[in-house]
Amino acid sequence: MGDGDDVGRGLRAFLARELQAEDLTITGLRRHIEGFSWETWDLTADWSSNGHRQRRRLIARRVPQAGLAPPYDVPGGWELARVLRSAPGIPLPEPLWIDAAGDATGRPLFFMEHVDGDVPAPWNSHKYFRDAAHRATVGRDLVRILAAIHAVPLSSLPAELRGFDDPSPIAEVAHFERVYEQSRDAPEPVLERAFGWLAANAAAVSGRRTLVHGDFRIGNAILRNDDVVAMLDWELAHVGDPVEDLANFAHRLYRGKLGIPSGLLSVDELLAAYAEEAGWEVSPQALKFWLVFNDVRSAVMFHVAARLFADGATRDLRYAAFSRQQPYLLRHVMADLHVDG
Repeated sequence: MGDGDDVGRGLRAFLARELQAEDLTITGLRRHIEGFSWETWDLTADWSSNGHRQRRRLIARRVPQAGLAPPYDVPGGWELARVLRSAPGIPLPEPLWIDAAGDATGRPLFFMEHVDGDVPAPWNSHKYFRDAAHRATVGRDLVRILAAIHAVPLSSLPAELRGFDDPSPIAEVAHFERVYEQSRDAPEPVLERAFGWLAANAAAVSGRRTLVHGDFRIGNAILRNDDVVAMLDWELAHVGDPVEDLANFAHRLYRGKLGIPSGLLSVDELLAAYAEEAGWEVSPQALKFWLVFNDVRSAVMFHVAARLFADGATRDLRYAAFSRQQPYLLRHVMADLHVDG
């Protein structure tokens, strides 16, 4: 099944079975085009229950035809969401139903509640927030949530989560080096040198092991009435160094026109707020290490996107555009490594 009509029929049949409602209908079905990972379908379900008409807006997250962050572990992501829903201080949409086998639409998916609000993007954050005080308030709220994520006991996490059984301080670096090696046509000298630099500087990491969101930033947070009401997009979640999340928050791709982490806080403000919330200070060396890694990871994922389009795995022209942006990312990596050219 591929088009919206087929997906809609599959989703309706699945929900009718889960809710035991033969009269269930769905309206307003649309696919969000934002993002490059999960397929996200928005819909409203209407059905009868105990003589009363029920109506609920829902989100279905489906494994994509060609995504940038494989493998897509639907049961693992489902279990992680259930764990985090019970953890204090982490706003998350409620996970509702799961189709792990993909019987409904041909690919695995899960449903979660729809959360009303706005999702400011990095490139428009300077327009979304009223002033510096507004930006700082939201930034500190995000830091509080990040500290809560890092405080989740590892023993409560799904054992299948990447990095759970790997004590290496740079297991996530090794993961993306494998992704690079599997997707390349020929060696890319800049990335080859960058992975060598990361291996040689592994001692710079914090040495801590926590749950890591993997893509924590503005753009993955739903805001309503100035409050962060949900964190989204956990497909890159893993166990690793928590400083990786801070570096992603401060990643150059997400600094917007203001040139500060997620368009919200300066680097110094970010680190000070995190030290206050988490109770420990991030070293400049650890932050530098993971900032380099985030540039490298972005370059790898852009390469994967271009390769997926070239191989015919997707017709999404945004994937093709990544091949034109790749040289700019490689220049960022070269600057990280103080390489001229």
